[in-house]
Amino acid sequence: MKRLAEEELGLSFRFDAMLNPRCDCSQSPLAVRLSPEEVVALDLMDPERINALREFAGRFSQTRTIGHQSDGLYVCGGGAYSFAVDPYGSLRMCVLSPEEGFDLRRGSFQGGWDQFLSRERDRKIDRKSKCVRCALRLLCGMCPANGALECGDPQQPVDFLCRVAHLRAHALGWDVAPHGECEYCKVAHLR
Repeated sequence: MKRLAEEELGLSFRFDAMLNPRCDCSQSPLAVRLSPEEVVALDLMDPERINALREFAGRFSQTRTIGHQSDGLYVCGGGAYSFAVDPYGSLRMCVLSPEEGFDLRRGSFQGGWDQFLSRERDRKIDRKSKCVRCALRLLCGMCPANGALECGDPQQPVDFLCRVAHLRAHALGWDVAPHGECEYCKVAHLR
C-alpha cells in the first residue's frame, strides 16, 4: 500500500494501526487488531512516524501535567471544537462515542450544541483510575468513547491503549513517572 501510494500514485501514505470496537460496541474488529508490540514495531520501522511521534511529544510535553490535573472526563476536542452526527440524526461528542446523543429531529443544532454537548463536556471524573495521573494520557488515545466502546465504561482504562503508549514511550526513551496501579510503568514488564 505504501509503495502504491508513494511511488506509483505520488501520494503521501499514512496508516493507523489502532482498531476500535464497532460503534455498536461489538468487539469483532479486535480479532484482527495487531498486538501492542506489533503496533510499536511498525512505528519503529518508519522514520517519518518516529519523527511525528517525537514532534507530537514535544508539543505536548509542556502540558503533560495538565491532562492529569483536570477533573474533566473529556480532555479531547469532542463537543468543544468538533462533533459528529450519526446516520439516525443524533448529535454526538465524536464519531466513536456510543453514548447517548441529542436527537436533531426533535431539537435544533444550536440547542444540542449549547445544552447537550456543553453538559457532556462538563462531566467530571468520578472515579480515579491510573489514567488520571498518567503523563502519557494525551498521547495514548484513551478517551471516554474508547472506554465505553471497549470496556462498556467511559472511565475504564483500555489496556491495549495503555500498553501501546508505554511501549512507545519506552522505545523512544521517554521517562514516565509511576502513576498509581499501572503495570506498564515498570520497564521489566514491557519486555
